[in-house]
Amino acid sequence: MLGIGGIGMSAIAQYLVEMGISVSGYDRSPSEITDLLETKGVHITFDLEEQLSDSIDLVVYTPAVKEHPLFEIAKTRNIPVLKRAELLSEICNQNKCLAVAGTHGKTTISSMLTTLLIETGCNPTAFLGGIHANLNSNFVKGSSDIVVVEADEFDRSFLKLKPFIGVISAVDADHLDIYQNEENVLSAFSAFSTSVNSNGCLIIENGVKNKINIPANIQVILYGNECGDATCSNVRYENGWSVFDYTFNDISIKGLKLIMPGMHNVLNAVAAITVAIQTGVSVANIPAALTSFKGVHRRFEQVLIGDTYAYIDDYAHHPVEIKAALNGARSLYPERELIAIFQPHLYTRTRDFAEGFAEALSVADKICLVDLYPAREKPIPGISEHSIGSLVSDKKVTYLNLQDIPEKINLPEESFTLITLGAGNIGNKVHDIKNWLLRRKKDE
Repeated sequence: MLGIGGIGMSAIAQYLVEMGISVSGYDRSPSEITDLLETKGVHITFDLEEQLSDSIDLVVYTPAVKEHPLFEIAKTRNIPVLKRAELLSEICNQNKCLAVAGTHGKTTISSMLTTLLIETGCNPTAFLGGIHANLNSNFVKGSSDIVVVEADEFDRSFLKLKPFIGVISAVDADHLDIYQNEENVLSAFSAFSTSVNSNGCLIIENGVKNKINIPANIQVILYGNECGDATCSNVRYENGWSVFDYTFNDISIKGLKLIMPGMHNVLNAVAAITVAIQTGVSVANIPAALTSFKGVHRRFEQVLIGDTYAYIDDYAHHPVEIKAALNGARSLYPERELIAIFQPHLYTRTRDFAEGFAEALSVADKICLVDLYPAREKPIPGISEHSIGSLVSDKKVTYLNLQDIPEKINLPEESFTLITLGAGNIGNKVHDIKNWLLRRKKDE
């Protein structure tokens, strides 16, 4: 498995190990994920020159891996080579597939749904795009025929799936290195809707329904804030919980409690609950199951909460996600100074959405931009974190190299909320920042 340390690849690797298949893999560098896989007996190399074992029957790769010597070796040995999405679809499509798609929210919804199904005895298998806090994993092997899968739009991967129930949480322009323009993004999500089983249903956020073309033979359930078939209402924040009422047809559940703040996460919960009900979960069991959900690592994760300060970490890497995260932080702690540390992800995304990033980040009182994380891309001349910073007006913008975090973070003496944002390796700094803040507060 080439790129085995990726969040999607590693979930498949764990599934294959559970099925008794011998797995090995390559990745660029060690991580907590590769460490976990090695404890499960997976041999992982970080050396491009390591030879392919004679016992290999299949090579699987993530689209993030563009070039690798093993591609040519596999070709000369006539070993089949599959994209990650092709293998994942083979696993999912022979089961009752619950596929969660959307440019935002899919990891949170699929994780919530997994909790609802586990806690109500449905025993699903789940392939998740983040580390589920309850499971401390991005994968769970269940005993039923239900499979929860995050349907990734990158590289049009989700079009390989044939879901019994499909979810579309949001559709915005993204991955323009793949799609070129928003029209092509919308076309891909339209195509995803056609793949839903005619005996199942498509559960779609109310604001998305007019953006895409949905086949007439598919049952559609709309969800939203006081609009649609499945709705939330009376949303409030009480003692650290988002509390809301849920309605779907003749079903009404009062006072549901969710650990994650923000209207966007309440709507994510509405989507997950609706899928669970359509899957056959008892409505009476839903409140306790939802309350048991602890969240997803790096999805508005409240890492450290003090009397006068808070530290939140979020995977947000698109302007819409950043604005939602910052507004969520502001609503939790409205009187505190809000400091955002953002690491741009991809040269193309930074180029395409520089103005959007600048506008979204302006919700914060202070902005710190970290050196851009290129991931799979080569540099684009003139594009960097400064492309965003130069567009922010009336704000104090600073720049930091990742290695200077956390020691050179400039924090106010009084109360504050610090939030780190980005899909790159800024996530590796979370523990360092947490410990630095604890030492800082201890010394005061």
